[in-house]
Amino acid sequence: MLQNPNFVGEEWTHVLTWDLFVGRFVYLDALARDVPFLRACLILINFTGPPGMLAYALACVVSGKGLPPPPTSTTTFAASVPVAVAADSTRTATECARGAFIDGSGKAADIIRYCAEDVVWDDISLVSGEVVRGRNEVFAKLTSEDAKDASCGGRIVVERVADGTKMAGFTFHRTNDANERGVRGTLCVELNDQGLISKVTVATEPLIKPGDATAKLLKAVAKPPENAAPKVLASRTPAGASDIVKYLWLEVQGCDDFKGEALRYFTDDILYEDVNFDVPFVGQSQVKNFLEEFDIPGLKFNPLSISDGQDACCFTWEVDLNMDASSTKVRGVSFYQADSSGKIRYIRDIPGSASTPVLGKLARAMNPSLRTFSPTPTESELVEAAGASK
Repeated sequence: MLQNPNFVGEEWTHVLTWDLFVGRFVYLDALARDVPFLRACLILINFTGPPGMLAYALACVVSGKGLPPPPTSTTTFAASVPVAVAADSTRTATECARGAFIDGSGKAADIIRYCAEDVVWDDISLVSGEVVRGRNEVFAKLTSEDAKDASCGGRIVVERVADGTKMAGFTFHRTNDANERGVRGTLCVELNDQGLISKVTVATEPLIKPGDATAKLLKAVAKPPENAAPKVLASRTPAGASDIVKYLWLEVQGCDDFKGEALRYFTDDILYEDVNFDVPFVGQSQVKNFLEEFDIPGLKFNPLSISDGQDACCFTWEVDLNMDASSTKVRGVSFYQADSSGKIRYIRDIPGSASTPVLGKLARAMNPSLRTFSPTPTESELVEAAGASK
């Protein structure tokens, strides 16, 4: 049949019209309005053309979504983006985080209801510059992610929650229908004065763990400050997770006894997850060795935004290597949780990694539900491994 020019001309017209234009329209419309049977309809459109479009129209009507609007350039996700909740300056970041991600479905429709018009979605694990801005664009991104998760059985499991008035967040991991543990991450939300989410910062662990090589690399590139006067510590007793974070990283950092002062506010059985390492650091002895290894002249952690949670605190930061201003700075997200005595018992640090964007895309393609090449050990298994390595 491909030897017949008339057939080839007809077939290419069919492909261009139905597979590309109509198929794309159906795909975007189904994601925006959550229309079921998308895969079956796209297959019919691909092979039969008009019958597939009729099948999609039937799916729209049967599901109660109504017939699709005309395929114009303005027919995007914008028309179906849920209306935001009413502005409320008394609404807290904890309430927004729970309503959007935790207590609700955690899907695009619930998340976008708590987002401001100028919301920014910043995934620091992606290639620099891939920041999504605006409700319509963020909703499109989240809706696409929902569709992928629905097809592969992937979902987010919230682990620990940091409360806060203007900023809050939580740690999480991905899982699948087999309840395997996938990539770990931390998410932070920041509010504007109207009580709506103005920024979401997400970080997920790198798939290649550089481990001890991280400290060696930082020592090689960091420039010790010249003629820097020693910093004098005005010792005080911080109260709550947020205050401890501010005390350690805004006041104690740079002093001679940073390690000793920090360990005062860590529990004896502290669990410290620096995801650049295969296993966490458990207990004060291991954490002390870790802090000593990363006590590098010229290296400074600069907190950018810190939540005001008492029981748990999340914050964003960047690493300053005391290099020239044009140097790229490594950003990261951390989560600190305190126990009933007011000491930190759990930490998760997630720095941005140059390997994450490329390998992350490959892992998503190979294992979209977990987004790792193989299941991640559970927390108890990691703690056991940390004890064995000690």
